[in-house]
Order: sequence, then structure tokens, then C-alpha cells
Amino acid sequence: MKKIGICTLHDANPNFGATLQAFALQEVLKKMGYEPEFIRFKPEKAKRVRKVKQNAKMYKPNPKFSPVNTSNIKINKGIIDSSKYLNICDEIYDQFIHKHDTVILGSDELWNLRNDSFIHRKEYYGHDINSSNIIAYAPCSNGTSKEEFEQHYNNEINLDKIKILSARDRATQKFIKEVSNQDVPIVLDPTLLIENFDQYAIEPEDDNYILIYDYSVKPERKKKIQEFAKAKNLKIYSIGFYNSWADRNIEADIFEFLGYVKKAKYVVTATFHGSIFSIIFKKQFVSTVGNCLKIGDILERLNLGDRDITNIEKIESVIDRLIDYDEVEKLKLKYRKESMEYLEKAILNGEKI
Repeated sequence: MKKIGICTLHDANPNFGATLQAFALQEVLKKMGYEPEFIRFKPEKAKRVRKVKQNAKMYKPNPKFSPVNTSNIKINKGIIDSSKYLNICDEIYDQFIHKHDTVILGSDELWNLRNDSFIHRKEYYGHDINSSNIIAYAPCSNGTSKEEFEQHYNNEINLDKIKILSARDRATQKFIKEVSNQDVPIVLDPTLLIENFDQYAIEPEDDNYILIYDYSVKPERKKKIQEFAKAKNLKIYSIGFYNSWADRNIEADIFEFLGYVKKAKYVVTATFHGSIFSIIFKKQFVSTVGNCLKIGDILERLNLGDRDITNIEKIESVIDRLIDYDEVEKLKLKYRKESMEYLEKAILNGEKI
């Protein structure tokens, strides 16, 4: 059986989305007949993004929305323990010793230099990786500019080591075009390649709750959530992150997380994978997009752009609006077929789609 190395954020600051996208890619590759293993690197000191020169063109965040408040990120033991579901290589990677016929870079925010929650490694761009077939599957830069990329790596890193490129969203597609001058396809996050996530969900006994999955709930959004929950006579459950005002704060592993999303009456999120799993389990949900380009992109591609409550006064004006999930499923199947064709061909012979 052919081994495939996966280079992704499985060992970064743990969260449900990062772990589940890694798990999903692993399971998809296993179903395709391969033996995937996650490459493990020696720990390094984190390197922050340098500020680009004042005259450089770059993405400017909307001042209305502050960056993610990582002070509220709780390291959840359940998420850490979920690494047992991943086939992580026992040995630290050494390019002179270890070799894979194929290495997949991605998915998740592998190329987002603005995210300080993980180490930005040159290996994430194929450098110092011993393989003749390096594939970038659905990486995300989430607004990182060409100037930021070049200055962060002192122009010593490029995308030339990668045989076949793809992007998870339009912002990353644009980034790749600027850095490599290549037009590349957009493919689905690995979690959307799994045909049946129900088989993994560990469901709670109760279902009379609205589920909150958000890095940092601003006071005005907190008030809207509380008002909506009271009107619907629902409890407020916060999963993965601690919110003192929630009726219950839940620590969970990745499969329990799936169960809580599946059983929720409603989901309110401001995360990419919170939105993805709300869609997978066909929930009535809303998402605060703000500056998160990747959320806005997937919602628009699935004709769900109206689920964004960034500038909405009342949650109920959006969250109770019925979603045509038959139409969403048609789009998912179309994008899944395209993404699987890309992945299969890339692994087999390196041909571009």
C-alpha cells in the first residue's frame, strides 16, 4: 500500500476544525487505498510576521472588527486527546532519512502568516521535503499578501517546490497567482469530502440548546444571542471556548463536538469549520464573517451568503430563515466531484486538472 505524507496543522494550537480537517483528509486517502501518515516536525520558536513597508499594497482589515482574541482559546483536553485518531509518524521528520512518493500540503490555514497560533514553517511550502510529488491541497492564506510572504521569508521561500497547486478559497487563489503566476483551482476543505460524518458523531442526550462556537463573542453579539435564546426558551451551550454567560461550557473531543453540532436546535458561530459542520448537519445557523475571508467565500459558493450576521441587528431575522439544503447538497456534490478528481489525478500522475 502506497504511503502518503501529510503536512498540515495537526499539531498546532488544537481546535476542532484543524483536527477534523486532518482526520477527514486521512480518511479520504484511506478510502482511496492509500496509507496516510502525518509528518511530525521538531518544535521551533514561533516567528511572527514582519510588517510590510508602508507603501506596500496589502489587505487592510476593517477597523470595525478586531482580530481574533486568542486569550479566550482554551486548550481543550478532549481536542488534544483527539490526536489518537490521527496516524502521526512516531519519528521527527528528517528529509535525508524519510522519503514519501507523495506529500500533501494542507489543508487549513497553512499559509496564513497573520495567524500567530502556530509556527510558520518553510516545509509548509514544500521546502526541505523529500518527495518527487508535492501537492498543495486546499491551503488557506486568508488575506496574507505577497509582500508579507516575501518579507517574512526574506524572498528565500517560493512555491516552486510544489508540483500541483490548489486553493481553498478565492483569496488564496489570488495569493498563489501573485506569488507564482499560476492559475489554480479552488477545491473543498477535506471535511466536505467525507460523505457521511454522522457515523462519527457522539450525540448528547439533550437537544434543547443553541450552540455557540466562537473564539471571542463581542458584547453586542452576546446580547443578541441571549435575547434570541430567551425568546426560544433554549439553553446556551458554548463549546471549545469558555463563556461565563453561557448556561453550559462544554469540553469535548472531535466526535463529541460533531454530536453537539448535530443535536443543536441552532448554531451561532464565527469560525470556518463551525459554519462547515452546521452545513454538513443541515442546521439552522448564522455565522459572523467580519474579516474572515474564508468563511465568506464558502458561504457564497454554497449560496449561503445570507447567513452572515456581521451587520445584522437581530439574529432571528436570519437564523429562522429556512435553508434550501437540497440546493446546497447539489452544489456540495458538484464541488466534491471536482475536488476528488483533482486529488486522485494529482496523486496518481501529477497531471493538472
